[in-house]
Amino acid sequence: MTVIRPNLKSWFGASRPVDERLSDFKGIYLDFHQYVRKTIFFMAGEENLDDLTQEVFVKIWKHRNKFRGQSSLKTWVYRITLNTTLDFLRKHQKTKRVDFPLELVEAVSPELDVKLKERVRMGILQLPEKQRSVFVLYYLEEASVSEIARLLNVKEGTVKSRLSYGRTSMINFLKAKGVDYESY
Repeated sequence: MTVIRPNLKSWFGASRPVDERLSDFKGIYLDFHQYVRKTIFFMAGEENLDDLTQEVFVKIWKHRNKFRGQSSLKTWVYRITLNTTLDFLRKHQKTKRVDFPLELVEAVSPELDVKLKERVRMGILQLPEKQRSVFVLYYLEEASVSEIARLLNVKEGTVKSRLSYGRTSMINFLKAKGVDYESY
């Protein structure tokens, strides 16, 4: 199936027929669905993954007229994804333990053994949310420090600091679990 990608300037205008805007939205969904799911998964786990993904795309549709084109579409989609996920985590942090399945960690790092994968996923979960978001973006989404700074609306130094603290926390966590991280 061929999906025509939107002309972003016209996609967000209300003057276009609804069927054209829906077709363009489908293209955006196909382009970003896996990216959104992966980001939510590593930030909030699997339990509410489908609901949060749906909520993100509903917000993209509802707020499409707010996209000004000052950043890339990916940046805008990520920001909606991050804000939706962080709102969810804040709302549920005291009542739910966030967890996600080992299989998805395996998909990210198939060469790691099962015990190490379990420890890595637990290490990611133990990071404070600000460090976790930077850690996930940098190591799993492979975003640059400057991209992360733009996405999170913070200074590059803040990103570097959160990365450093996150890395130190992960190393300490893995060492406490008996993992020689330097051999990987």
